[in-house]
Amino acid sequence: MNDKETLKVLTLHYQGLDFLLNREQCSTSLYISEVRRVSSRHLYLKEFLVSRDKLILLFNLDSFLQETFRVKSRGNPLLALLSETDSFNPDTRDFLERGFFPYLKIPSLHSGLLAFRITSATEISEVPLREIRPQPGILGGSLEKRGLLGVRFLAGGGMQYLLDLEVLIRGRLLLEKEKKDI
Repeated sequence: MNDKETLKVLTLHYQGLDFLLNREQCSTSLYISEVRRVSSRHLYLKEFLVSRDKLILLFNLDSFLQETFRVKSRGNPLLALLSETDSFNPDTRDFLERGFFPYLKIPSLHSGLLAFRITSATEISEVPLREIRPQPGILGGSLEKRGLLGVRFLAGGGMQYLLDLEVLIRGRLLLEKEKKDI
């Protein structure tokens, strides 16, 4: 690996921990202005982003990160990242096109885009690849299956996790269902 190689990322800032998203997985971002709430058993999928005459699935990545990592956001979850499903790898596209979208039965669904609600405390940056360390051993394999590809330790003592949006979708982590009371 060349010492000058960098990864273009979006850095999502939380108290005590940051998350890095590969910008290649995101086509654009926008301010969330109109959403349609839906009744859903999925913890992180309770809204659609309204765009002209289409509905775009809006996963609440902000809530997922806060609940999974027990961190508090530094901003408000008013931004949406848009990802084009055509840019996903074949396994993820297949899961969405055959295993998820057909079951929704929503004629106005825009199946070429997914949206992710994120904190407004987000910035665009580049990270030297040599600074991102894979997780070690068995723990690393387990974390990778949960979308955590690596960690970066900052000089000031903070940590940043590199997340893979496709793994969060394909691994159904963003599709976790609410637990019923017993």
